[in-house]
Amino acid sequence: MPKVYFKAIDSYSKTKEINEAAVKLLFTIEKRETVKLEKFIPLKVHLGEKGNNTFIAPKNFDGIIDYLKEKGINTAFIETNVLYKGQRNSIDNHLLRLLKNMALLKFLL
Repeated sequence: MPKVYFKAIDSYSKTKEINEAAVKLLFTIEKRETVKLEKFIPLKVHLGEKGNNTFIAPKNFDGIIDYLKEKGINTAFIETNVLYKGQRNSIDNHLLRLLKNMALLKFLL
């Protein structure tokens, strides 16, 4: 059975704790599971739905990005449209949701 690695963090605003935990988890997986990291690793993000303010802010990926850069690995954020009815089911709606969530992030920060 595959292992699941998890670190409970009780708030999306604990950026330092999130970044440290993410790096530690990736390092642990890399060593324990003998995972060889590729030269490019996309980072799947979720931009959130309308009324949802618990999406993961880009700043919470900084630890992972720095860790990968130190290893000479390139990375980029990726996101996908969804099949169900909602604001992420087309590229136009998806980009609009992104802009609104980024404005919300600036307000919250």
